[in-house]
Amino acid sequence: MRDAGPNPALQILHYTRDHSQSNLKFQENQIRPLLDLFMIHDLNQATPGSQDDETTGGVSFQVPLDRGPIRAQARQSALRLESDRTSIVDLDVRLSFDLRKLYVDLDNQARILSWRERATEVGQSKLDAQISKYKNGISTLVDVVRFQQDLQNSMLDVVSTRVTFNKLLFRRLALEGTLYRSFGISVE
Repeated sequence: MRDAGPNPALQILHYTRDHSQSNLKFQENQIRPLLDLFMIHDLNQATPGSQDDETTGGVSFQVPLDRGPIRAQARQSALRLESDRTSIVDLDVRLSFDLRKLYVDLDNQARILSWRERATEVGQSKLDAQISKYKNGISTLVDVVRFQQDLQNSMLDVVSTRVTFNKLLFRRLALEGTLYRSFGISVE
């Protein structure tokens, strides 16, 4: 299991687990007998500095008679803690899987973007050649318009792929929990 890192969902689960752990310790302490040593010093308000001040001390011992409900609460706290630990492991595994899948998707989108940019370059050279043929009377205007539409579609594919790639980048930052940093926001 990895460190909570900056992922907010994982941090929340770690805080919840810590709270459950504290609650379990509290409940376990409620089952045990209580032994307290106390001392009370009472100042005489009527005559300050007099010898009438009283000091009392003692020992207090308490044993819960019916420990059933207390033990049930302790068991419930233990189960909640175990559930929180399982949730952390589950989220950590899901985040790791999602990040790996996202890296594969980013790599694929980068390749597709490269191919589509190359197709746009080829489309532009085809259009230039077709315009040259049209100027020389070898081609028709319909052919030039068809090549212009092909180039335009190719350019739209490039823009669409860039948008998808950028969405994946933002999703990666969100999964890593560092999206706010990319906008210059600091969280203390």
